[in-house]
Amino acid sequence: MDSSNSRLEQRRPLPGLETTTDCQKPSDTLRRPITRCVGNRLALFFFAVVGNLCYAGSIIAKSTDKKYLMINAPWLAGSLLTVFLDFTVLGQFLYYRSLYVARRRAGAS
Repeated sequence: MDSSNSRLEQRRPLPGLETTTDCQKPSDTLRRPITRCVGNRLALFFFAVVGNLCYAGSIIAKSTDKKYLMINAPWLAGSLLTVFLDFTVLGQFLYYRSLYVARRRAGAS
């Protein structure tokens, strides 16, 4: 028997190669086409709104001095605009949900 052939058969893959293929698996799943959007829960938007309002409230509660509020204006604006966008998404959620329910009722009649 040739000793070089038996050594090749017993060799394990390189550790870097295993890591590369393991890291590629999540990116392969991200490339799949998204066919539907399921899972946007109302609780997600509720907690986001409450968290951002508490954050903005904590900045305002610390001091209402004009200089302090101007220094923290970017964070206040970001937090309050995020609340506005969350309410926009929540409004869309409720609007399309009502359309869905109305269509189901019309189809069931």
